[in-house]
Amino acid sequence: FTSSFILITMIVCVGITMFLSRVRFEDFRLRHQLDSQNRELQDLDRLKTQFFSNVSHELRTPLTLILGPVENLLARGDSLDAKVHEGLMLIHRNSLRLLKLINDLLDLTRLDQGGDVLRKKTIMIAPYVKGIVESVRHLGLSKQLRIKVEEGDQNLEVVADPTRIEKVLVNLMTNAIKYTPSGGGI
Repeated sequence: FTSSFILITMIVCVGITMFLSRVRFEDFRLRHQLDSQNRELQDLDRLKTQFFSNVSHELRTPLTLILGPVENLLARGDSLDAKVHEGLMLIHRNSLRLLKLINDLLDLTRLDQGGDVLRKKTIMIAPYVKGIVESVRHLGLSKQLRIKVEEGDQNLEVVADPTRIEKVLVNLMTNAIKYTPSGGGI
């Protein structure tokens, strides 16, 4: 009876040992697979960041080539027809806005790499809002919209990132223009 008990105990111990070995091996295999997938994801993330960085730099070059001549023409503003000057100002403002968006893409890549991208400044909010509204007013004119800026305290200052505030205001204005019926007011 004792030898049967010892034999059964040995078989159970060997079985448990084999089972635990398989569990440890499967755990090791899964951890190794997870590490491999994490490395692949990190590589893809680096490629994505590099892609955005490269695209942003490539977009900045032609935009700079557009801004240069526009700024040169604007410098001769007195000799330009008023409508041409107004059109050039619109091109200039919107080119600068596009440049800011491209810079935001670059900031996003810096953020992915752990860099700080929030640039707070003190802003006189009334003229800032008015300038942004003026830069999108032409969109509303095509729908015969009346756009009015109700100015409050001209000396009200806000500490914020001007680029982020501009993005929010431009999105609000373009959505308001998009969803306001022709002849309406904003």
